Amino acid sequence: MELWIGVGLFVILLAVIAVVSAKVSRLLSAKHLSEISDCMARLKIAALKAMVRPGEPDPYEQNFHPDQVAQQTLVTSAGLGLMYTVSKQDDLYSHHISMSSHAGSLAHSAAMTIATWISYFLNIPVDEVGVPPELSNAPGFVWHMTFVLSEEEEHHYEQARPRILTVSDITPAMWKQLGSARESIVERSLANQRSRCLDSNSRPK
Repeated sequence: MELWIGVGLFVILLAVIAVVSAKVSRLLSAKHLSEISDCMARLKIAALKAMVRPGEPDPYEQNFHPDQVAQQTLVTSAGLGLMYTVSKQDDLYSHHISMSSHAGSLAHSAAMTIATWISYFLNIPVDEVGVPPELSNAPGFVWHMTFVLSEEEEHHYEQARPRILTVSDITPAMWKQLGSARESIVERSLANQRSRCLDSNSRPK
């Protein structure tokens, strides 16, 4: 009996691994990355048009009219939810891109890889990007990708044309090219998490 239980659990484990692997493969396929590049180009335009100025409500703090939020939110064919907002405070522009999976939790590795590609699509300086995970009310994680630009940097960023790639553009050579950028994002993300843990532990109980 114990043998059959063990075999059954092993089969279930293999099935779960197969499902997760298939999901990640779809998220990171050339076809889906090409779709994300098109989505981010449209979201950038919508986010800049709807930029939150000082004194205005932030969509993460107050519910906007559904039509307003819809313009800055897209869901891809693989169930990846994307939302992009920009807010201005003094001379700084804070950019916030959230990523979540409508088909379950979005794994750390997949989130970091998608963040790297989004940085490339939007011409974001990698050193400015952080991707700390935040637990949402929905199942799984919502990953928040943030970067802050000065007036001059914002001007260049707004003028830069997003890269919209076709499936044939996404080659093994490009994956290799973005490898170091991904490592930089991962390192920054881990540093952010360590800093938050230290801050939490240092607070009086």
